Amino acid sequence: MAAPDQLQRSEKTLDLMLRVRLPLALSDRGKSSPDFITEAVAWAQKVETDPEDEQSEESDKKDWHKQARVTAAALALRDGGEEFCAKNEAWARQVLVEALGAPDDPINSHPMLPYDTVAIAAVGMMNLVRRTPDAAGLRSLLDAAARSDDVMLWRSWPEAS
Repeated sequence: MAAPDQLQRSEKTLDLMLRVRLPLALSDRGKSSPDFITEAVAWAQKVETDPEDEQSEESDKKDWHKQARVTAAALALRDGGEEFCAKNEAWARQVLVEALGAPDDPINSHPMLPYDTVAIAAVGMMNLVRRTPDAAGLRSLLDAAARSDDVMLWRSWPEAS
């Protein structure tokens, strides 16, 4: 059994690794792999994000965790195999819908896709709709396109393959 401080270091190492690799995998499919997606989704399903505690001193960490969860969900739907997607679709849909439902925030939105949570969610939802088209997914994309913070218009989108 690992000591508590060793476990905490291991968790911090995983956080750091994901913080670096998730945006890279989103921008470059060559940096994504089934093993990486499996690890990222497992982490994302365990990490807690508490929307009630936005003003805490760990707000940046919570923001990053929220963005990482959305990125993991988007990658699962974009790069995951059929079986993996089917297993994680309900979780990914919930994460993406929550992110797409966030209020417009032109001040904190980022012009590059890997750093804009709502834009990442839109990419994930596009992949979900491609796999399993439904009215709710299409509506989410239309709502994202109509946002005043232009999330769907001026991002650096990764090349489609």
